[in-house]
Amino acid sequence: MNHGLVGFEFARNGATLVHGCDFDEAAVNTARTIFTEIAIPSRFEVVDLVGGSAALETAFGPYYLPRYDIVLFLGIYHKLQEQAPAAVISELVRHLVSRVARFFVVRTSQIDELGLILADTGLRRVHFSALSLVVGPLEVWERG
Repeated sequence: MNHGLVGFEFARNGATLVHGCDFDEAAVNTARTIFTEIAIPSRFEVVDLVGGSAALETAFGPYYLPRYDIVLFLGIYHKLQEQAPAAVISELVRHLVSRVARFFVVRTSQIDELGLILADTGLRRVHFSALSLVVGPLEVWERG
């Protein structure tokens, strides 16, 4: 979640709602604080994504929307691989894709593996950027 900074930039540039989650409670609290400065609806929750889609649904409850214009999955996939079975990760990614109205943005050092999951979700890859060896490549997928 990067302490809400990516969402903050979206909000500064026209987003009308921002939701975010992170395993790190301090990061979530920082995002909540940052968003007190912006008059748009926002919600940030501590979520352990090893729990899959159920963890998101529980954390956000009735605030969890059926669709989001943009879903960010940045720097998460390769970390989940160390903690969760492949089936749980695949289900989570497919669940997130089901919530995408327009764009799904991913960044991971395991971009090819994640691309195999995304290939049959109905999204199409519209952008690739090899940002750096440190942060890994980024892809933008769009609902057609």
